[in-house]
Parts: sequence; structure tokens; C-alpha cells
Amino acid sequence: MKYQVTCRLTHPNYLPITVVTFVNAHTHRELDTALAKVMTKWEARG
Repeated sequence: MKYQVTCRLTHPNYLPITVVTFVNAHTHRELDTALAKVMTKWEARG
């Protein structure tokens, strides 16, 4: 199943940004893992 994920990222020094991405997952565990990867990627960017 394909999910559209919209995240609103905020940072005290920057304007808020909205990120839209698509995630393929067949189970809730796969969806949780994919969402964790998306958030880790954006947290690494600062």
C-alpha cells in the first residue's frame, strides 16, 4: 500500500517547512520503519 506522508518540521532558527513524501508499506511495522527513516533523514539535515 502506498501512503502519502506530510510532515511539518519546525526549527527555532528557521521558518517551518512542510515535507511531502510517499511511502510504500504492507504492514504497520513497515510503515513505522519507513517513517522513522524519513524523520532521521530530516533530523540529520539539521
